[in-house]
Amino acid sequence: MYYKVLVDGAEIGTFGHPSVESIHLSVVGSNDGMYFSANAVCAEDDKRVFLDWLQCDLKPTDIVEIRRTAEGDVSDPRKRFVMGRPKREPSLERMCDFCQLNETEVSRLVFIDEHRPSICAGCVELCNEILRSSA
Repeated sequence: MYYKVLVDGAEIGTFGHPSVESIHLSVVGSNDGMYFSANAVCAEDDKRVFLDWLQCDLKPTDIVEIRRTAEGDVSDPRKRFVMGRPKREPSLERMCDFCQLNETEVSRLVFIDEHRPSICAGCVELCNEILRSSA
């Protein structure tokens, strides 16, 4: 999916990707000013990637046109990053604060940081059973 964007008849770029999941071509405005932005979420090699091409200032009198187009010369994005959480290796030091089993001994551990309690999937299921039986 590709789009050509023009401001007052002058092309500012073509934006898109062969595997677009969602594309955002937006005019954003407030009392402080207006601008146009182009970004998208795309699939690349079994990963989701966020692409951010540009943000250009607009005047209140500017006319913005967005036209669907065939593949074109798409600019390199100014920002590109792979979305999702990085995989974390299980640790003997992270443990469930309820059953005291470490992360290598449980199927899954909800761990935020060292200042908050952690809980494993088994303890979550036990809590759910207790709540169901007391209802």
